[in-house]
Amino acid sequence: MNYKRIAALLLAGSMLLSAGGCLNLEEESSGGGRNESIPQTTVDRNVPTVTPTRETGTRLFAGQDGALTIQRSRRENTVPMGADGTWTIYIYMCGSDLESADGSGTEDMEEMLQASTGDRVRFVVQTGGAETWTAGKVDPDKLDRFVIQDGNMEKVDSQPGASMGDGSTLANFLAWGTTSYPAANMGLVLWNHGSGSICGVCFDELYEDDSLSLEEVGGALESVYPNMTDSFRFIGFDACLMATVETANLLVPHADYMYASEDTEPGYGWDYTAIGAYLGSHPDADGAALGKLICDSYYDACVDCESEEEATFSCTDLSRLDAFMQSWNEAARQMYDLTEQPERLAELVRGITTALNFGGNNKAEGYTNMVDAGCILKNSKSLLPGAADALAALEECVIYQRNGERRQDASGLATYYPLCIQGSEELSVFRNVCISPWYLSFVDKIAYGADHEGMLDGYQKDLWLGEDSLFWSQDALESAAWSWDYWNREQGTSIGLSGEDGEISVQYEVAPYMDEDGNYVFQLSEETLWETDSIYNCLYMILDDGRILDFGADDDVYVDWDTGEVYDGFDGYWFALPDGQPLAAYLAEADYDYNIYTAPITLNGVDTNLRIRQDYGADSCTTSILGVWDGIDAESGQAARTIRPLKKGDQIVPRYTAYDTDTWEESTFVGSDYVYDGDPALEEYILPDGDYYYGFCINDIYGGETYTDYVVYNVEGEEVYYYE
Repeated sequence: MNYKRIAALLLAGSMLLSAGGCLNLEEESSGGGRNESIPQTTVDRNVPTVTPTRETGTRLFAGQDGALTIQRSRRENTVPMGADGTWTIYIYMCGSDLESADGSGTEDMEEMLQASTGDRVRFVVQTGGAETWTAGKVDPDKLDRFVIQDGNMEKVDSQPGASMGDGSTLANFLAWGTTSYPAANMGLVLWNHGSGSICGVCFDELYEDDSLSLEEVGGALESVYPNMTDSFRFIGFDACLMATVETANLLVPHADYMYASEDTEPGYGWDYTAIGAYLGSHPDADGAALGKLICDSYYDACVDCESEEEATFSCTDLSRLDAFMQSWNEAARQMYDLTEQPERLAELVRGITTALNFGGNNKAEGYTNMVDAGCILKNSKSLLPGAADALAALEECVIYQRNGERRQDASGLATYYPLCIQGSEELSVFRNVCISPWYLSFVDKIAYGADHEGMLDGYQKDLWLGEDSLFWSQDALESAAWSWDYWNREQGTSIGLSGEDGEISVQYEVAPYMDEDGNYVFQLSEETLWETDSIYNCLYMILDDGRILDFGADDDVYVDWDTGEVYDGFDGYWFALPDGQPLAAYLAEADYDYNIYTAPITLNGVDTNLRIRQDYGADSCTTSILGVWDGIDAESGQAARTIRPLKKGDQIVPRYTAYDTDTWEESTFVGSDYVYDGDPALEEYILPDGDYYYGFCINDIYGGETYTDYVVYNVEGEEVYYYE
């Protein structure tokens, strides 16, 4: 944020000042007070008798040398399950808050009704997972089933209520649907929230946000495989973040194509009128042509609603995925080899962590840890001889995609990388869906380094490689995992005012100090530089009672990656609402000509995050509000749909986290009400009068954070001073 530097002046012997200026704070009670949530309905659980197999139709084997062997369920002969030119699209519609709060599921069924499908194309919809439905025909306490065809909607079946986040519910729907309404061309759409490879899709608000894991999706598909004589023409996700290599791998035995988005989707999702009308007039279309239509119509709908900047949507030819997996595994072997070369490992990890990622991945909004696979390979081409081949194979898989302005680098498929591990189950889940033994070994070794202060010497790669490896043996994994403490670590939240809080021991060539110009400066040792991923600046206001108020983190730091020299760009200015209230702004995304920030707020009484964009020109920058995004649910892992625009008259209240510096107990403060006037422009204001802790956060390549000692700046009017 440095485009106007205020000279720092020496001020010695002064008393610390209290908060002032345009900041009026109110501490929230422990209950929060402002956070509204949807009440939970208690429904008797009645799981259908159909049980999905634990098998997914895919088994991966790792040889002693880490070579990848892929075994999949395959039909010797395929026989169409209906007359030529017939289509059935099965919609597994888990309504959740998308329906109960916004009526999005009902709107999509109305889109299906508006399509001129003729008598050869039909939508078969199962509803569930929402407390209320706008559509009067839907019973929220049941699993209702509808056929929608050429302007008519008929309820054809109703089952007892059950969790839409249970694999058995999906398996039962598929068994019934493919038997009752087969067709020559069949497609499956999983409709709801998504969260990528770890937390899956279809979060049922009636069952504590129970969701379908990728393994459950694969198991449900495998359970109907023996009774089908042909594959699905496509399997798609009208949900966020599901275009991942791990998802695609599980779908290969069951479908020709995958349609999905790497990033968040807007609430309106797919254009079902366009889909139905296209198939009605082109019943002989293949999965590739339909995929292009869905990509284009989805993007066009995003343009109509002015949400296209972050849009991504891709069509993946699943028959080509195995070739990509083989080449990815070879590139991953080279990633693993770099763990023996500290300087090059740091360069590799920086390339991964700066690659395009999706789903928040920041302190304020939460983490999905989904990173674009193509960007990883592009950023690593100088380090990995196999990256070019893997990238070429990936481009062969993704046969069509549409990306918005801010997502032009998206390759069409993302993968998991632990930018920040959010819970004790995450690595265990990834082990079960990872497509490469070498990539799993690489990720696991990074996690091992996080638990052993960067020391990798004791790591044993044969855990994942070889005939008896844990990579494909679930029984062996369960018997051995008890000893892997780093698989069960919870991510800490302590910020620490100084000290070695990270996974490495930070060593300085020159310890942090204030130079004569008022710059906070230090120089890392060569060894520490090799283990450093990124460096950010952190700012805290000192309150009257000694607690500190977190104002966020930014990349307004000058780092020389050759020498390890670091100095600050602090000028006393910070993001603020037009009434002067500063925002707790955290960097969410950085590019060469813009940054995206997120700031916790309440909007009309409901907690969310304000998304802010800062564009950099040659001599100045402009700052504007993009909208609000609810982020990643901390309990379930589900991602909110895409950014929502503000409306004139919306009431915004800034939110802040405060820390007790003795106990590190957290508390929440809120600012004053601000009524949005419809103008998205923001500015940086001089901070309110007071004293501020300022320091650096050193992020190491193992995901740990170390905080430097903090200096105290004083802001008084337009002047910024530091204490000697």
